[in-house]
Amino acid sequence: MDIDTLSICALRYVLPRHTYMVGLICDEIGNNLGVFKNETLNIMKRDLDNWYNDVKNGSINASNYCDWRKLDTLRNKIDNVLTNNSST
Repeated sequence: MDIDTLSICALRYVLPRHTYMVGLICDEIGNNLGVFKNETLNIMKRDLDNWYNDVKNGSINASNYCDWRKLDTLRNKIDNVLTNNSST
């Protein structure tokens, strides 16, 4: 397995969990955004957008996540990288 696949799996693993793992995975992915393919970033962004939309519509209570802000920050970082990649 490559780093892209492992990172997607790790993100999908932590999204429904309410533990310290969320922050750990967000930090690792966020610190290594430059190594991922655009396809991987788009998949991660889609998964995070789905999570964020569930939070906004109330089907997930973000306050149950100890590091929910890191998920939102990661979502924004990925969006910025994708925007920068498309403009170059």
